[in-house]
Amino acid sequence: MRNVEEGSLLPFARNKWAVIFPALACLVVSFRGSAQTIVNVKPGDSVQEIVQSSPAGTTFNFKSGVYRLLEIKPRDRDSFTGDGSSAILSGAVIVKGFRKDGPWFDAPYDAPKEQLNGSCNKDSSMCKYPEDCFVDNKPLRRVSDLSELKSGAWFLDYTGRKAILADDPTGHVVEISTARSAFSGAAANVTITGLTIEKYAVPAQMGAVGDQSPGPHWTISKCIVRWNHGAGIMVSDDSAVNDNRVIQNGQLGVASHGKNISIQNNEIASNNYAGFSAGWEAGGTKFSHTTNLVVKGNNVHDNSGPGLWTDIENENATYEANRVTNNANEGIKHEISFAAKIHGNFVSGNGQAQSEWLWGSQILIQNSSGADVSENTVVAPKGYGNGIGVILQNRGKYVARDNAVHNNDITFLDAAKGYSGIACDYESEAGLIPANHFDNNHYHVTETGRKHWLWRMEEKWEEFQQKHGAETHGSVDTSPKLVK
Repeated sequence: MRNVEEGSLLPFARNKWAVIFPALACLVVSFRGSAQTIVNVKPGDSVQEIVQSSPAGTTFNFKSGVYRLLEIKPRDRDSFTGDGSSAILSGAVIVKGFRKDGPWFDAPYDAPKEQLNGSCNKDSSMCKYPEDCFVDNKPLRRVSDLSELKSGAWFLDYTGRKAILADDPTGHVVEISTARSAFSGAAANVTITGLTIEKYAVPAQMGAVGDQSPGPHWTISKCIVRWNHGAGIMVSDDSAVNDNRVIQNGQLGVASHGKNISIQNNEIASNNYAGFSAGWEAGGTKFSHTTNLVVKGNNVHDNSGPGLWTDIENENATYEANRVTNNANEGIKHEISFAAKIHGNFVSGNGQAQSEWLWGSQILIQNSSGADVSENTVVAPKGYGNGIGVILQNRGKYVARDNAVHNNDITFLDAAKGYSGIACDYESEAGLIPANHFDNNHYHVTETGRKHWLWRMEEKWEEFQQKHGAETHGSVDTSPKLVK
């Protein structure tokens, strides 16, 4: 097959891929002497068959429309592209044929029981089950028994093979997520750009993009990833997640494990609609077993759980220039991990779900060592939330020491609530407290004389300085900064 200039089509008779797939127009482009195949696909095409029949390194261009139940296993160097909003990969089927049966409305639907992961909030006991029901793109709350079925909820009867709704679906579009994940497999150097990926029945701790064990060197950019039951995106070694909107997923927005991962310039918002326990794993992001992770320039807000969270064996993580606001638990949380740089972030309004002790801190170092927390703007809101905290607990080799909190701007908007400092919950940790340092931070409070500092115990500013040698070069004033 001869090469042609980029942008021109081969004659149909000369394109062997068009012979195999006559519905497709294929383009072969010359780059420095090597050929790249570009395949246009449209709704209704057998996309996975096309991917498997195309050479590795093909670019698949998705035309506008809804592609239902695609589960793609890329080959090395494959690229998948769309325009960002009109090419939609959906893991859901449209369910029709609802009829009134007593107080409820039911329709035939047969689904095998899938893998169950997770720990649920008490009012979301079915969060482990990956199928979700959507009415006009709004997820319904799933219940475990018909006795719990109320407006806004649904029940999946596995035995009777039917979906049951409390509300009349007449005139509405009802969908149930069925396919597990949009992209999975061990292929390397995969690129996914400009697609909307939604409503996949992916289990918790796995991604609608990436599933459980994605290959290395994946790049996901300029995508909308939403309404998937587990995580929206999961990546591994040497991968990049940039310029995406990862919103309203069931458990997490973005998850990763591996080395040299970049998460930059994304909106990560309103995740954990399924009601997973934030203490187990839910919210905006969770990163584990990473090395040289970079999380930069993201807008992370309104997630039901922590905003940005490194948990378990993360080393040399960088959180820089992120805006992290109004998440239910901690804003930035670095847990049972090692060296980290948390620098130049704006962190505000986090912690409404739990802010006793130092939980709900805008920035929290929990049983981790070697973190440098500097030049962040932190606002602990009125009524809940804390500033910057270091927590020490008895968790084996994971100790909170050699952490430096310095040159931050910290505002407390509530006169009676909000702390910064160090807390520990067992006596043997007392000797480790001096190994953590707070200095040259600048605090803004509403009233002087309040105890906004912890050094195991609540302290006033003078006690924080004089008894513990903290904040030798720090300052406090009564000019709270209302930074938006």
